[in-house]
Amino acid sequence: MFLSLKVKPNSSKDSLERDVQGHWVARIRAVPEKGKANDYLCAFLAAEWNLPRTNIDVVKGHRTSHKTIRIITDDEHFLEHLEEQYRHKKTSR
Repeated sequence: MFLSLKVKPNSSKDSLERDVQGHWVARIRAVPEKGKANDYLCAFLAAEWNLPRTNIDVVKGHRTSHKTIRIITDDEHFLEHLEEQYRHKKTSR
């Protein structure tokens, strides 16, 4: 399955939230150079979702802040669970 999100590197803390329009936003502490932020993003999301790191991969947007990630999981309702988990966790930024 796939998830589109905006990444904000060089943040003061790591977080995953929904903006006021409902779009996914990942704030990460990593710097955006030589793929470091992409690797960090995948590791952060894997830890956040309790998945193996190898089950998260950036498939589109390697050099931009708008990314599409692939999530490999046996849970066919994974995205629905994410929606529920982050429903009230929105940012105003």
